[in-house]
Amino acid sequence: MFVAIGSADRQARFDDCALLLGDELKAGSVYRLLAEDGDRLFGDDYFVDLFTRSRLGRPTVAARVVATVMLLQAHEGLSDREACDRLAFDLRWKAAAGLAVGSGSFHPTVLVGTDVITRAGAVNLANLAGRGLHFTPTGWAIA
Repeated sequence: MFVAIGSADRQARFDDCALLLGDELKAGSVYRLLAEDGDRLFGDDYFVDLFTRSRLGRPTVAARVVATVMLLQAHEGLSDREACDRLAFDLRWKAAAGLAVGSGSFHPTVLVGTDVITRAGAVNLANLAGRGLHFTPTGWAIA
């Protein structure tokens, strides 16, 4: 089985969720932090050692999107299907993942293979602290 990792679209768009929500993304919330610093926390190479380029031409999901969904899934205690539904319909999740309003989600099975990674600690708050993420009395922050 071949799985490929995508790259994030960093072009600003008029339908960018973070721009549309603006201050509605509360300062100190994990959603605001990921919307503002997700590219820095989860660059395109974040999972590069776990994926190969697709020889089958299948669509890929950017590392930032997968890592954001995994982090928010753990933060909110959701199943894989619930997490993918949130990405499809919750603007806070789309903003955190750096997506536009009209962006869809991905199939929950994308997260099945990453569950082992999560349990092993690849995307957890302790590791993210090493990347500058920490919780303060006023909320989440980047050092």
